[in-house]
Amino acid sequence: MKGVLIILVVIFLLQILVPAWWWIIVVPFVYGVILSHKGSGGFRAGAIGAGMLWLGWGLYLLLTGSEIIAGRMAVMFSVKFSWLMLLLTAIFAAVVGGLSGWAGYLFKSALF
Repeated sequence: MKGVLIILVVIFLLQILVPAWWWIIVVPFVYGVILSHKGSGGFRAGAIGAGMLWLGWGLYLLLTGSEIIAGRMAVMFSVKFSWLMLLLTAIFAAVVGGLSGWAGYLFKSALF
């Protein structure tokens, strides 16, 4: 749980300072290298942290006026509802964050 909170807060702060989507890759990887004791722990912390952050941020944007953008993106990807597009992006972020955390752990175990 501590790892999820660390990843979520660090990604959130970095996305505010330097708005780039790839923080969901860098932060779980660094967490996997430095703090993860097992590959499953790195995957789980990265997946939950990145997925929750993107779900929460996307929900905030959807509820505060970005319905039009989400609707257009849903049409572009042939998804019927904008909330489903939000769910798909959160799942995407969770998979990417999880794989990144696992890769960080594997990188650490390959070196040490």
